Amino acid sequence: MEKNNFEETFLAKWVSGELSQSELADFEKHPHYEQYVKINTATQNMSLSDYDIDAAFSNLNEKVNKPVKKSKVITLYKWIGVAAACLIFGAGVYLYTFSNTVYTSNIAEHKNVVLPDGSTVLLNGKATAEVNKFNWNKNREVNLIGEGYFKVKKGSKFKVKTTLGVIQVVGTEFTVNTLNKELLIVKCFEGVVKVDTGKDVATLTQGKAYQVHKNNIKQWNFERNAPSWITSNKTQFNSVPVGLVVKALQRQFDVQIADYQNIDENLNFTGSFSNNNINNALYTVFSTLGLKYEFVSDKEIRILDSTE
Repeated sequence: MEKNNFEETFLAKWVSGELSQSELADFEKHPHYEQYVKINTATQNMSLSDYDIDAAFSNLNEKVNKPVKKSKVITLYKWIGVAAACLIFGAGVYLYTFSNTVYTSNIAEHKNVVLPDGSTVLLNGKATAEVNKFNWNKNREVNLIGEGYFKVKKGSKFKVKTTLGVIQVVGTEFTVNTLNKELLIVKCFEGVVKVDTGKDVATLTQGKAYQVHKNNIKQWNFERNAPSWITSNKTQFNSVPVGLVVKALQRQFDVQIADYQNIDENLNFTGSFSNNNINNALYTVFSTLGLKYEFVSDKEIRILDSTE
């Protein structure tokens, strides 16, 4: 099957379960198959008024003077069913596509997002939260890139999906930070949080933190009522590879830091840097690690060799 080419009745046949085993197996290989499954599932919950196809067809026959052959009746009946299936599926596609809302924060901006149930997520600088409002009450999910501070109202299960794992709660306050698909940090400020990376599952209670980078997992306790980037406008790390800290600096200040790849990958940074002063931030990180640097331009910094 071509990836983006369906015959007119293909999706209708799939919705009604009329595909052959070979057609279904082929369709399951399509790159957007899972999205079609989600759309089809969502449309099953749509409340649509009943439409009596038999009565409509009977009325149509009364308006036609000449008799209609039985074979044509069967064909027309089938096409009415196909049209109805396509209409419902198309409505599902429209709702699924256009009910998605994407929220993005700018550099050094804290953006507050109110979710459909009154829960909130405060996005740190250059973060993105995608919310599908369709059927939200039964399926509370947020796709997150970057860092967000969540305050979740009690209700159905609430999930935050990232590239490195899924965080699930019922009602609580917590932060989730993802960095370049390499680092995941979750901190629970209230309630209970479950973190599932696919390879490891951890349950966090108030004051517990969880971090995963590659196969390296860390857990520790902390004492704070709110994230440091909210209370003191600082980004804090606990034994994080310096390469990832550099990427956090680049994201926070929208700069490029050259030659950091040459830094020892086993060198870790524990501490915090200022989110509103790049000079203080660079000095705090690099002086702590014994590294020298220089500004090439306002938007470019270069790590110096220790011999320079």
